[in-house]
Amino acid sequence: MRSIFLTLFSLICFYVEAQVDDFQGDIIELLNTKGTSQEYTEAYVSVFDAVKKNFKSSNVPENEWEEMKLDKDKSMEDLIFFMSFAYRKHFTRNEINSMTNFYRTEAAQRMIAQDGRPTDSDNNEIDAFYKSELGQKITRKQPELTIDIKEISTQWKSELFVEMMSFLVKKGYVPR
Repeated sequence: MRSIFLTLFSLICFYVEAQVDDFQGDIIELLNTKGTSQEYTEAYVSVFDAVKKNFKSSNVPENEWEEMKLDKDKSMEDLIFFMSFAYRKHFTRNEINSMTNFYRTEAAQRMIAQDGRPTDSDNNEIDAFYKSELGQKITRKQPELTIDIKEISTQWKSELFVEMMSFLVKKGYVPR
């Protein structure tokens, strides 16, 4: 089943060629509201560090590393775009819009903030959302969604690693 999803996902991505319909745009807005880029910044840094480790003995100048870092925002946009397909698979447009509205609330923003401290009122609002029909669906779909997102993020990290390695190799640097 996973291979079918990945195959379809890849085909969709190639045919879409960065064209985003309104539904896709809504999902991307949700993922941005949820802080997905911030969540995966650590993954980006770990890939970057792994590449840097592979080229440690190559004396790559700092300006090359800095140039490579300039692609971070584009890479994060790509990841969010790809993840949007997983959400599209599991949720309707109305559900996505309802999730976005929830994640825009102060309570939800404090919940997802790394140093956030939800108040008792926030916790009541969060509990009410997760007890709702949509909240229960999110809970039910979470295992499947997690698998899809893990596959997408693993693929993204692999492609990112290859892109970074290729960038340096094309510039004449040799990994150890």
